[in-house]
Amino acid sequence: MTGAQTGTEENKDSALDPATERLRGKLLRFMIINLLVIFGLLIVVIGILVYRNAEPPNEEADRSASATLRDGSAAASLIGGTLRLKPGEAIADMVAEGRRVTLHIKGEASERLVQIDIRDGSVIGDIAIETTR
Repeated sequence: MTGAQTGTEENKDSALDPATERLRGKLLRFMIINLLVIFGLLIVVIGILVYRNAEPPNEEADRSASATLRDGSAAASLIGGTLRLKPGEAIADMVAEGRRVTLHIKGEASERLVQIDIRDGSVIGDIAIETTR
């Protein structure tokens, strides 16, 4: 081997002209920026998938903190989907919010509010309304 051939092989990478070096630098920056954008979008997509598949908060704590009826029995004792009205009572108004229904029940001598969980039909709360006449 001659010295001319050896020198050419060693300086093959460093013998690029300045315009090619600038172009190489621009392409390298372009690739790095694109890779960062792709990884950022990948993180966003994974975050959206995790958020979408997350379970809703457990509402058992709401039910365990429910009120008790006037006679001292548990408020969620009427599981089965039947609400018994006393003679002379009628449902005056109803409000549905989420998984709960609130009924305004008026009777001849009394009024009350009953809150029902529509998933299982249990009574969450029964509040008597006393009016002064």
